[in-house]
Amino acid sequence: MSQAKIALIILNWNGLKDTLECLSSLSKSDRQDTIVYVVDNHSSQDEAAVIAGLHPWVKVIRNSANLGFSGGNNVGIKAALKDHAQSVILLNNDTQVAPDTLAKLVAASIKYHFDIASPKIYFYKGREFHPVPAPEQGKIIWYAGGIMDWANVIATHRGVNEFDHGQYDRAEATDFATGCCMFIAKQLFARIGFLDEAFTAYYEDNDFCQRAHRAGFKIGYLPQSHLWHRNASATGGSGSIAQNPLIKKSRLTFALRHAPPRAKIALLREHFFS
Repeated sequence: MSQAKIALIILNWNGLKDTLECLSSLSKSDRQDTIVYVVDNHSSQDEAAVIAGLHPWVKVIRNSANLGFSGGNNVGIKAALKDHAQSVILLNNDTQVAPDTLAKLVAASIKYHFDIASPKIYFYKGREFHPVPAPEQGKIIWYAGGIMDWANVIATHRGVNEFDHGQYDRAEATDFATGCCMFIAKQLFARIGFLDEAFTAYYEDNDFCQRAHRAGFKIGYLPQSHLWHRNASATGGSGSIAQNPLIKKSRLTFALRHAPPRAKIALLREHFFS
């Protein structure tokens, strides 16, 4: 296999329709010097075979068990590093990219010297959290940078649910990037390791960013690049019965590792006594 400068990793778990639509959008992108990996996290049907058959330009990896978001992506990252990737992009399978999304994300990361970076991300058209007029669909922001409220251990997306009229069009440092789409320079893995598999889902991206920040790496938001996201498709949508317990558990794990002592105590009380 030829050496790849960039590895794009997509995790699939019983999400064939979303994954195929994501790959369809990627097929229209400039993928020069890029290898696309789809890691199938032990789907109940043989979705890996379908993906490989329809998209032979993709390298499909089949996991023998569901390793969660962190574990599944780590399989792809390790395969990419073995194939000599110089950088990795994690991409959710429930996304749609523009033809220049990848090229602009990589170029801007290099230009602004960010070791980790995420683009501007919109809600997928018609999948906004609140009803919006048809002309505004596809232009409602899901992520325009990450903000950490350490006193309450709450991670929020800047600009979420706002219509994009250019208010977040400046590249800048941010508290955390999002695993929905995250550029990661190769050298981070040697310094801080991989995604922590103690996180089954949620906060693993933020944990990775905080570890990177402590090690001196730069985290950025890059609006030059953009894409669309069907939020929380794998767990039934935002605020679903499946999603909320996962967030609660991961938030506590994250807090115990990174939050100030007073915030840790408050969150432990909230977790066990509320």
